[in-house]
Amino acid sequence: MAIIGTTLGAILAIPLALFAASNVFTSTFLYSPARLILNFIRTIPDLLLAAIFVAIFGIGPLPGILALTFFSIGLVAKLLYESIESIDPGPLEAMTAVGANKVQWIVYGVI
Repeated sequence: MAIIGTTLGAILAIPLALFAASNVFTSTFLYSPARLILNFIRTIPDLLLAAIFVAIFGIGPLPGILALTFFSIGLVAKLLYESIESIDPGPLEAMTAVGANKVQWIVYGVI
C-alpha cells in the first residue's frame, strides 16, 4: 500500500513540478497556480488526509493509498521543481539558439 501510494504520488508530481518551475514555463499564469496547489497540498497533514479519505471511501486500502499519494505529490513535486530551477541555464539557452521547441527543451535539457 505504501509503495503504491508513493509511486503514484511521484508519477503525478512530475508534470506538476514542470509547471511549477519558473524557468521552464515563464508565464506566471502557469507556475503560480501550480505552486499554490502544491503549497496547499503540503500544508494538509497526512493523518488528516487519511481521515478525510476514510470518511469518503470507508475503511480499506484505498483511503491509505490516496492519502499517501496526495502527501507524496506535495513533497516530491517541491523537490523536483527546486531541482529543475537550479539547472544551469547555459545549455538550455544553447538549445533555444539552435531552434529547439519547448518539448525538446524539456525532454533533452531538463529531464
